[in-house]
Amino acid sequence: MDADELGARFSATFREFAECTPLVWGPLGDELVADVAPARGDRVLDVCCGAGASAIPAAVATGPTGSVDAVDVAGGLLALGEKFAAQRGLANVRFAEADVTEWQPPDGTDAYDVVQCSFGVFFLPDMDESVRRLVGLLRPGGKFGATVWRAGALEDFGKALFDVAEQYRPQARPPGDGPPEPISRINRPETLLSWLGEIGLAEPAVRTVARAVPLTPEFAWAFVLGSGFRRAVEGLAPERVRALREDFLAQLDERGIRELDITTLVGAGQRPG
Repeated sequence: MDADELGARFSATFREFAECTPLVWGPLGDELVADVAPARGDRVLDVCCGAGASAIPAAVATGPTGSVDAVDVAGGLLALGEKFAAQRGLANVRFAEADVTEWQPPDGTDAYDVVQCSFGVFFLPDMDESVRRLVGLLRPGGKFGATVWRAGALEDFGKALFDVAEQYRPQARPPGDGPPEPISRINRPETLLSWLGEIGLAEPAVRTVARAVPLTPEFAWAFVLGSGFRRAVEGLAPERVRALREDFLAQLDERGIRELDITTLVGAGQRPG
């Protein structure tokens, strides 16, 4: 999927993304910022920023003398992030619709103190090379951090969804089918730790954040539409989406799936120098 398609998919999620933010994206964005720990006055680049779940707490941490460049291809989510930042009275975060693989510090300014990416590195084309380039935007000693789902997180939920979705659209591919996805290389503590070293970071560290969210029917469907799972319903007529929703919720109940496992790995390291 190219950047335009990815941007369109996630732009379409903005309403449901907002619904999920207090339970999912917001708390996990805070976890990432806690590990990269931007200081007052720091310059931060937030990659694949979405609606600012990690960019906004970074802007709070850096204060008015610092700055955050929040970059994504999903214009709908960026507009939501601007709204959230305005509600917090934050003038030091700038949301930009751009391809992060080509991003450079604007206005010829210095390198970043922190580069962070919340649930986005596995969407980047040529993940390793793209992230090495982002690490190159750091000053020596600057910190890079990323969050990814731990192996097994979302698994029961996703399997129930795609078992139903394939009845409505045979081309719906459940997770795990087809070629391995980039996240499969970095979704265990030991493999993420190794990868951080391979992309050139010093003193890499990984922390596991164990978390689960109770599944109400409203939240379960909001998470489908407010995440990458949205691809299960793309292109379906509204009446078929409604039918799929009812069958999916029934399947969750039948399988006894009462919580959404969102256990996350937070990985971080420093640019040598």
